[in-house]
Amino acid sequence: MSFLDVPFILLIFYSGHLIVNRVVKGYDAGSDRPMLLRLLYYHLFFSLVYGWYVITFGGDAVGYWRNPIRGGDWLSLHQTGTNFIRFLTFPFSKVLGLSYWTGTLLFSLFGFSGFIFIYLTFRKFTRVNPMLFGFRLFPLILFLPNMHFWSAGIGKDSVIFFALTLFIFSMTNPTRNFLGIVVSFYLAYFIRPHMALLMLVGMAFSMLVSNKGVSFFWRILFLGGSVYVFVLIAPAVFEFIGLDEETIEGIGDISTRRSTNVVWHSVGSAIDIRSYTVPLKIFTFLFRPLFVDANNFFGLIVSVENLFYVLLGLYVLRFRNLMEILRMPMHLKAGLFVLASTSFFMSSSLGNLGIIIRQKNMVMFMFLMITVYLISKAQEVKLTRRPMMPSRAHAKTEAA
Repeated sequence: MSFLDVPFILLIFYSGHLIVNRVVKGYDAGSDRPMLLRLLYYHLFFSLVYGWYVITFGGDAVGYWRNPIRGGDWLSLHQTGTNFIRFLTFPFSKVLGLSYWTGTLLFSLFGFSGFIFIYLTFRKFTRVNPMLFGFRLFPLILFLPNMHFWSAGIGKDSVIFFALTLFIFSMTNPTRNFLGIVVSFYLAYFIRPHMALLMLVGMAFSMLVSNKGVSFFWRILFLGGSVYVFVLIAPAVFEFIGLDEETIEGIGDISTRRSTNVVWHSVGSAIDIRSYTVPLKIFTFLFRPLFVDANNFFGLIVSVENLFYVLLGLYVLRFRNLMEILRMPMHLKAGLFVLASTSFFMSSSLGNLGIIIRQKNMVMFMFLMITVYLISKAQEVKLTRRPMMPSRAHAKTEAA
């Protein structure tokens, strides 16, 4: 550790408290301050767990921090993919000489800020705190361990989680949060370019099918900008993921090869998805591993969380209210598109449960937002339709 580690760690804790205080003051959320502070320290705890896990079992985080440059200079790392994480870590690891553990806590602020965006979005659009089997879903959904684990350390996962949560939050009011949309797209493009492409299409899709939230002028401006940026970055994105825009119809064959490679070269957590139907592949991506797949303690924890997702999905299916889906706010429609398209494409190319757990973490909060919103709306309607019980005084008067 360098002499700067201790003040930086204190600064990280101070920054977490500062974020909570700004949310409390800016959104009149004083009653939620204790819960948000618990969320902060809960996330910082998972940051330490993640740091220990990588050191013990291996991972990219140590390499990102201790060896950020492989030839060239710092600015040469400003590229899409892995080098962008090295670009972010270089000033702190090489210039300031901060330790790996300080870097882990520093990157955890990306994940914590993401949970703050989820909290603010729920708070703005959920009138009734929905219940499932007698338990209130909010703030329970903010404390799911797998989401915290993968968004709490050095690497792509924490940054892309921040970018996507910022994107969904910004879509609640695109004109006011235009800078947030730009920042989220910038980060997503340099971390995982294909996600930036899906965000662009999701934004355009949500504006086309929504009739509220944005004026006609801003709608045309956003749609035109989306088309322009899509045309601008599509060739680079397809090149990044190993496709050519003229032969994109070959994506099925590439996905098959990738899944085969993952299945036969992984250890312990491989599943052969090549013979699965498309719905079963998507189910595997969203809801597995379940208990039958778990082979260790970590797998059991993830299975419990996945079972929770399954129960949420089944509970929503009870209502069968397609019209409510069509009436969802713009940010949820954008999230639905990104969630559905990510699930479809990635379920066709991943056959390792470990990789699935990690990759799906960046979009499962969208599943939570959509299902909890639909449950909340259904229970809100149920409450408004419930007949009012006469008061005792009124009942006595009637009896007299």
